[in-house]
Amino acid sequence: MPVAPLDNIQVVPPPPPVAPVAPPPPPPQRSAPPAAPPRATPPRPTPPAPRPAPPPPPAPAAEPTPAGGTFRFGKRDPTDKAKRLARVLVSDMIMYNAERHRNALENGTLVKDFEEEIDKSWKEFVDQVGAELADGPGREFWREALNDVLAKGERLF
Repeated sequence: MPVAPLDNIQVVPPPPPVAPVAPPPPPPQRSAPPAAPPRATPPRPTPPAPRPAPPPPPAPAAEPTPAGGTFRFGKRDPTDKAKRLARVLVSDMIMYNAERHRNALENGTLVKDFEEEIDKSWKEFVDQVGAELADGPGREFWREALNDVLAKGERLF
């Protein structure tokens, strides 16, 4: 591509200099409010602060609430905790292995495919709720969670 000669370029003179702009004036100073007239009588001294009341005696230990009763934060029935924990641990197996869970359900290989995860989660369940509860009613809570959650309602475990 041929290059055009530079002879026909016009030189534009620079724009005239701009005068500097002065900074804005400072805001007007406000005068202090007028001083209050002096008091005729001196102020009364403030009385000393009252002593704090002694702490109340500790409340008697609360009876555990029966299942279905009012929930109180931190005061959960151990069997209720075991039921919830079983379902949470089984739900976690599905969450971390969603595609494998889906395939195992379709192929009918759920028990075999999730054997390792079930064993690992069972050990965590025993550690959390204690061997006595886990080997007692906790075993049924675990079985229900496996059937209801992992096996989607089928009785495989």
